[in-house]
Amino acid sequence: MVTFIETTYVKTGPPNHKFWLVKKDTPYEKLYGQTCSLKISDDIVRYISDHFFWFKTLNPVGKNFSGLNYEGITIINQDIAPIFERTCFLLSELFEMHPNPVILRSHDIHEVSEQEIGFCDYETDRNKLVRDLRELANFARITAKGEHKIIHFGL
Repeated sequence: MVTFIETTYVKTGPPNHKFWLVKKDTPYEKLYGQTCSLKISDDIVRYISDHFFWFKTLNPVGKNFSGLNYEGITIINQDIAPIFERTCFLLSELFEMHPNPVILRSHDIHEVSEQEIGFCDYETDRNKLVRDLRELANFARITAKGEHKIIHFGL
């Protein structure tokens, strides 16, 4: 029989998803090896990614995609920037109400022993999380004006 033990809390950290705000004619290939505009921990992206799946994004070959491409590249253009902005901002508002640090409930299970398992939840600084989401919302606000796009590199 397997017994559940207490949840383990792990600080969020690398690996990170990378985001750039670039001119709309900038090819994504130019970004390889470049410092990104914003990094967000994979733990956070996994936690909030369901909020992005219902709107259409693009992958580099111009095909429609839903949400953020977890392991690849996502392009967020002017068409979806307003809803992306609103989603990121509302998430920032939600997390701003949370006590610091924020505990992100996870479904990740780790084996402690042959008879014990536990959940691995993630702890992150609320203020940094809110700042990062508002920065992403700001990227989208700028993108909505038509001269820029957001490029996301997944893992």
